[in-house]
Amino acid sequence: MVASLESSRPIMAPSVSSKSNRFSTYSQAISVATTDSAREEIIAIEEGFDKLHNKKLESQRCDLTTEKER
Repeated sequence: MVASLESSRPIMAPSVSSKSNRFSTYSQAISVATTDSAREEIIAIEEGFDKLHNKKLESQRCDLTTEKER
């Protein structure tokens, strides 16, 4: 290993990504993280945004422009 410039201690070797599979402790099946809970959370947030839109108020809004209308 090469010593760092600031100290005499060696620089850590770069971590090597392993291509091994992670297995469940209970079985030999490969563990896969599910994203179902994340999808449910995103759907709940989108539904909340939909509830914030009030169509009656949106029809009353005016678009401000820089030009004056005659």
